Amino acid sequence: MSSPSTIAGILRQILNHTAKANPILRANLRKGLSRTQIKQITHAFPFRLPREVEELYQWRDGMNVEVHDDFLFHYHYFLPLHKALEEYQMNLTWRVLGDDDPTIIPNLLPLFSFQGEFYGAYCRREKQDKAPIYFVFHDEGIVYDSLTSMLSAILECYEGLF
Repeated sequence: MSSPSTIAGILRQILNHTAKANPILRANLRKGLSRTQIKQITHAFPFRLPREVEELYQWRDGMNVEVHDDFLFHYHYFLPLHKALEEYQMNLTWRVLGDDDPTIIPNLLPLFSFQGEFYGAYCRREKQDKAPIYFVFHDEGIVYDSLTSMLSAILECYEGLF
């Protein structure tokens, strides 16, 4: 496996593999955000984004959500930051309305989503470099110790295919 050192490097390599199967994928990725834009969008978010999540959104701000056949990797949409925050808020609303669903963890920011399931970063009030990545569907659990390890594992799988 190659070892790109940054989130953007790993994502570029994943995109190179997935774009082979779907050449228009690149056109459906949104332009990356500046640090200032990220701060503006997340100003009401009660937690701080981990450094690696900021790097993710500096690389690209998710995908055009109107396009339903394009996935950066295995059937999960890469949510634009504003949509990730909308899903975060929707999860909190369900909890306030009395849904005692144990899968709704108030610190999780959805990053990659598909029909109610998602991979989310566990955010804290203090700044952190990395965050555990949870998979949430009918239950929840930590599936990766960081976004970097998640993306590296996905890249390793693609490299084994091509």
